[in-house]
Amino acid sequence: MKPNLLIISIFFIITSFSTDTAAKIPEPDNLIYGTAHINGVPITESNTIISITASVDGKTIATYKMGSNPGAKNYYDLSLALDYRNPRLPNTVRTGETGIIYIAGFEAQSFIVGERGEIINLNINANNAPDTDNDTIPDLLEDKNNDGNFANDDTDGDGMPDYMDDNDDGDTRLTKLEDYNNNGHPTDDDINNNNIPDYLDEDFPMDYPLPNISCFNIPQSISNTKFAIFNICNENFTHYKFKTNLNTVYSDEYSTDMPIHITATTDGIYAISIIGKDTTGIWQSVYEPTNYSWTVYNLDLDNDATINLKDAIIGIQLLTGSNNTEQIRLGKLIRILKYLSETK
Repeated sequence: MKPNLLIISIFFIITSFSTDTAAKIPEPDNLIYGTAHINGVPITESNTIISITASVDGKTIATYKMGSNPGAKNYYDLSLALDYRNPRLPNTVRTGETGIIYIAGFEAQSFIVGERGEIINLNINANNAPDTDNDTIPDLLEDKNNDGNFANDDTDGDGMPDYMDDNDDGDTRLTKLEDYNNNGHPTDDDINNNNIPDYLDEDFPMDYPLPNISCFNIPQSISNTKFAIFNICNENFTHYKFKTNLNTVYSDEYSTDMPIHITATTDGIYAISIIGKDTTGIWQSVYEPTNYSWTVYNLDLDNDATINLKDAIIGIQLLTGSNNTEQIRLGKLIRILKYLSETK
């Protein structure tokens, strides 16, 4: 009889302690942290007017104001309170729920609530924020004094607020052209290392020489072959990127000792834009690339890199059974024969 009473007493103590503990000890928070960008431009701890918020089911459950935690530096830091009790406490989340992170009210990234005490690294970006002057810097990041009033920030004192001024420091170069490291925005470019971004630096040399790539072995304005080779010849360059009218996105970075090979798939007009990086690491502006264009009228029908009698024979064969392209094929055959007669 006594052992049974002892067991019952221990069970009562354990269950009472567990219930009381669950009521008083909260669940460990989820922590979400990372870098934040607006239109691809990084937000820093100095942008104190910008807040990052997390919401679940349309309700804000966590907020972080940039710069409010000195230890976080240029990172945001959101703590999500977990609660599994019913009814749940306000402003809490549960594992598996989906939420959205906003930057200054602009949607940036969805997320899924993790397990108890989980830490999640999530680098976020909000697109479509206004950029009134189209200088690649969103209006939100042109409030230099962080007072929430864009109209009283005028770096060059020309009477036009920076968010409306496409040349913030009043030098000879537009703000967007002072992106010397070619990463899509000028906020982290400081060539003279005086801790003032070049686009806001009135003392930065206005005649700073920008690199300008050049090429040789380029195709003639009218090319009779579909193959084109561009060799980079500026000795001050180390690397380059390029894009064509067939691909509007710049390529990966290549060493200048590697030629550009372009193959035309059809006759027509082709164009290429090339930007180079000089020995100091400065990129030619994407807004001022080196451009070439040429027209392809391919006479090398057997693709052996020479125009000869074989191409004329192929041209004759192509005429057989042709329909609405007969005139085009006949014109090409005539051009081949003319080319051969002129190059004897």
